[in-house]
Amino acid sequence: MSLLPEKVQAEETGLSHEEMINFKARAERDRLFGLWLAKEYLHLDEAAAGAYAQDYVRFDFDHGHRDGALLERAHADLVACGRPVSLHILERHLHQLSKVAHENVERS
Repeated sequence: MSLLPEKVQAEETGLSHEEMINFKARAERDRLFGLWLAKEYLHLDEAAAGAYAQDYVRFDFDHGHRDGALLERAHADLVACGRPVSLHILERHLHQLSKVAHENVERS
């Protein structure tokens, strides 16, 4: 995939190429985090897991890209379904997924 269209799009939106990569990586990280929660703890089927993951992407965007809000949401979701997980574990996994997401975006 050529980076030229992304550079043009980034210029049109006023974002630098690096900012565009970071934006996409954050959305990918949120999607991966939602998928992990959906499959590992909520045992959702593929379609429901995909929808749940996309909801995490929207949630993070709507809440100003604050990791704390995303982690609190995840914790509350898991407590509500009777599968509580510590915030520390959630935060550690979110951090690990940041690295994976950056690699995914840079490869695409």
